[in-house]
Amino acid sequence: MRRPTFDRWIKREVMRISKSETFNFRKLAAQAQRPNSPDRLAAALLLYANETGRIEKLLELVWDKSTRKEYEGVLSILDGRSAEKLALRGTPMMSLDPAYWSFLARYADAYYAPERAASQKREIWEEARQAQLKKGISPIEAAQACGFDAANVTMFFNHADLGRLTLKDIKQLRNYLKRAKA
Repeated sequence: MRRPTFDRWIKREVMRISKSETFNFRKLAAQAQRPNSPDRLAAALLLYANETGRIEKLLELVWDKSTRKEYEGVLSILDGRSAEKLALRGTPMMSLDPAYWSFLARYADAYYAPERAASQKREIWEEARQAQLKKGISPIEAAQACGFDAANVTMFFNHADLGRLTLKDIKQLRNYLKRAKA
């Protein structure tokens, strides 16, 4: 699993929130200022502009006074700092509006997802390995029963190679081993 970079991650968030298939900065800026704009679009767009060095361009496109005031307040708090670094420092900036720091917190979750997945895989491996040993099921038997590649399952069980199987596959193996008869 690859780690996201903030600029790409927030760009995808902007597109998801706006329900847009293309990223047109000018149109997205206009959409963020309309009364019926999607919730948090303006916040995501500002974080994107901050991270990519397009703050001046975004401010040129702002015509709504309340959006401009909001942006100026947030920019004074950010003070030119990278949103990615702020997100990964451990605590979200509570002085920011919740719409902004929630993006930072969600990005941090996405950034550290590989460690969480590896930790989960390790815990499930331990459970599956214990069930396999107690029931005397070979890795090849388990692979055939679950429809997985025998070499990958053998490496998983015998060498704790967690990169060969997905978390979903590991859970399926564990569940099979727990239900299997000795």
